Amino acid sequence: MTTTDLNLGLNLLRLAPLVISTASVMCGIDQTTAIRPFAQPALAKAGGPVLPHWFPGFFDRTIAVVGASYPLAFGTALINTWKYGATLDPITKYFYWAGMVFSAGHFLYGPGAMKIIARICEKEEPGSKNTQATHEWLAMNFIRMLTVDGPGWIMYFCAVLSAVRFP
Repeated sequence: MTTTDLNLGLNLLRLAPLVISTASVMCGIDQTTAIRPFAQPALAKAGGPVLPHWFPGFFDRTIAVVGASYPLAFGTALINTWKYGATLDPITKYFYWAGMVFSAGHFLYGPGAMKIIARICEKEEPGSKNTQATHEWLAMNFIRMLTVDGPGWIMYFCAVLSAVRFP
């Protein structure tokens, strides 16, 4: 393996948390885009009975992305700081560590999100209660993106700006 190969591999490792975090943030944006129409008055009444049948199929696919991406971002950032951290500036390590904290912070919203999702998916007498739960989910997702997902992405972006070197 040449020095250039090693640099490319290390640079890809340095980039990995940002790329993975970008996918996570895009998943959150996609979820909002897909769910928001059900919260609109024009679709709320008709959408309520549909939600318990549509949402599980949507959720089952996105939970896999979320469940894998945040731990992967955390793990690749940890490898960057722990195994390959000797060549990093202290501020770069800080950015990776802060990104890891924010990545882990995403899961703090899990219990509340799962309760809301259970209400969205409730099949007994579906209707306005299902639609109301979409409002709660959209608000929670916005706050989660504002408090942990977005800041995590910013920290990984700053880490990449200060760590990646191309010949």
